[in-house]
Amino acid sequence: MVWWGLGISVLMIGGLWWAPVLSRLSLSRLLFGGGKVTADRPHGFGYKMAWVAVKTRDTAKLINVLQLSDARSANWSTGVAAVYSERVGLDRVFVTPPIDGWSHVVGLSLPHPMSDAFQDRCAPFLTNLSREFGSVNYYASFPELEYFAWAYLRNGELKRGFACSSEGVLWNRGRVLADERSVGLEWLNIRAVADDESAGNNHQLRERQVLELARRWSLDPTHLEARDDLEASVGYLATAPTDWQPTEATRLAA
Repeated sequence: MVWWGLGISVLMIGGLWWAPVLSRLSLSRLLFGGGKVTADRPHGFGYKMAWVAVKTRDTAKLINVLQLSDARSANWSTGVAAVYSERVGLDRVFVTPPIDGWSHVVGLSLPHPMSDAFQDRCAPFLTNLSREFGSVNYYASFPELEYFAWAYLRNGELKRGFACSSEGVLWNRGRVLADERSVGLEWLNIRAVADDESAGNNHQLRERQVLELARRWSLDPTHLEARDDLEASVGYLATAPTDWQPTEATRLAA
């Protein structure tokens, strides 16, 4: 069972093997600057990862709204590798160049839906983005931890938000959407996912369902390198703000 008292640090275990390896030279350049950033073609992400899709081509505005004060240019291979890295990935986000009008904020350090024992930092974070940009979606998939989550926002309104783990439903906002049912998520009406046989433990299925929602609501980012229509580009890598970190509700009430 996932112990949510460990906060986001527990969630970060799942996906570090999937991304390309970040070389020592690239890591040094990311941490200390220097070196020329060469644009490259998009690299896929999404497995064992969390990301926010924002409907905007205005990367500078997005970085400003996110309050990323130390954003540095990074190409796709370096940016994706960094957010999956054991060494630097726990507090970094990669802001991708726009694809099909969607910019993505990728990283394990994003504010996540958690249990009532923690302050809800995810909903206000997403709502603020949606007020600025209109269409915003959030996705997270950590199969080893049985943690899956998604959110759908339009014009500052959280129309749907859901997160579950081995402990059951952690976050359940709004009504179940037709797209959720159509991808086989009828079990969302249950209170405790872990106690319902229909939910099952098919983690690969759950991950595919999260990615299918991403395809319907924005785009599936797992196979971007296979798209011949996408040109080389450069995004930005930054340190996540400290106020994204989880805070226990008891500490706020003290």
